[in-house]
Amino acid sequence: MEIDTLKAWRSSLEAAVGAMRDRIQSLNLEIQRKTQQIELISKLIDSADATNSAAPVEVAPYTAQSLPNSQSVTPAQVKDCVYEILREANCPMNINHIHAEFLRRGYAIPGKGTPFNILVHIGRELKLGKRARFYRAGRGIYSLREDPPNKN
Repeated sequence: MEIDTLKAWRSSLEAAVGAMRDRIQSLNLEIQRKTQQIELISKLIDSADATNSAAPVEVAPYTAQSLPNSQSVTPAQVKDCVYEILREANCPMNINHIHAEFLRRGYAIPGKGTPFNILVHIGRELKLGKRARFYRAGRGIYSLREDPPNKN
């Protein structure tokens, strides 16, 4: 085989991978939007069920700022979301599970919306050393510092 043929194949594969990544990103954003819509509909259902009670459930308005792909997401907000997820899970979680929970809850994920984008923010927190809210419990597994693993 000629080197030019191999280079052409590589270019073709790189273009295909790029197109797939673009489709994944758009699908992740669509998942985030649909998840938020499900949560809003659930709140409406809860509100309708609460009509028999004295205090109806408040439904938050769906505004442009509440969209999951909002550009105003800060690293601190990503870390706060990770903290909330780990706190509620009350156990160490794999980064892929944290990412899945981000999508399920409709949290905005900066960048391409991949687990790596969340991992970057966790890594920045880990650089704080003992002041970090998280620690690496294993390969790809993170937990809250306030719940260190039992060492027997």
